[in-house]
Amino acid sequence: MLDEQEGKMLTGIYFVENSSYIKWFNEQGADVHSDENITHYMFVTINDVVDVFSSESPSSSLIEWEADQ
Repeated sequence: MLDEQEGKMLTGIYFVENSSYIKWFNEQGADVHSDENITHYMFVTINDVVDVFSSESPSSSLIEWEADQ
């Protein structure tokens, strides 16, 4: 991932192809989930990186937030 971004982690939502993390996950779990179609998503913010494995496509929505003044 960092190689593709020239060493910079850009904020966003990513679909990770050929994920070494999923390979590791399957190895640690004795390949219990290896026959499932698991996808690796990565959510990157300024302060956090959240990795999500899912066998279903995610849905998202934009919520407008107004700060109390």
